[in-house]
Amino acid sequence: MSTPGEKIFYMMIERGMTKAELCEKAEIGKMSLERYITDYSLPDDESLKRIANVLSVSVDYIVGKSDVKEMAEPITKIPVFSEFPNKVTGKEDIRAMKAIDHITGNYSRSDMELCYFVIAKDDSMIYAKIGAGDKVLINPSVPLESGSLAAVRIEGEEAKIRRVFLDGDKVTIREESTFPKSEVYDISEGKVTFLGTVVFIISYPV
Repeated sequence: MSTPGEKIFYMMIERGMTKAELCEKAEIGKMSLERYITDYSLPDDESLKRIANVLSVSVDYIVGKSDVKEMAEPITKIPVFSEFPNKVTGKEDIRAMKAIDHITGNYSRSDMELCYFVIAKDDSMIYAKIGAGDKVLINPSVPLESGSLAAVRIEGEEAKIRRVFLDGDKVTIREESTFPKSEVYDISEGKVTFLGTVVFIISYPV
């Protein structure tokens, strides 16, 4: 059975939410959140209510009194694609793609409607814990930060999951496998397209 801290942590990941975002929205300090998710201490009643509200779960679910999450918002069905979309700028781009499956999740953020899962085809990112067959959740609405995992398309190539490092007009695209390699591009040349940030991974087999 998951602990309260584990539930808070995994629900945060499931929603594509960072620790900083949860702290801001739930009005709690960063050190307090670390204590909660490591089960060093339990939130006080008011903090627990705010956390549950932000994560759209019941307080009883977090503390283990109920197995029912009782989400405040409807369940979202997120499509699974075998290929990356060419672009995702709106709902119509997602609807235009033929899904091979759907994964149902309890997501409260409206921008999750732009999200999609894509199936990893190889082990080129195995050291980032993404292997062939894994379902990788991409959120185009999450701003890309240096060091993040992202869906990237290099001009003339198939889109891939890679570690991305930003340095001014330069971007380094890094593979993380047994024989890793990195490539550096000038963003201003328009050869690199970012399709979204990796926010969650479902390992195969589930």
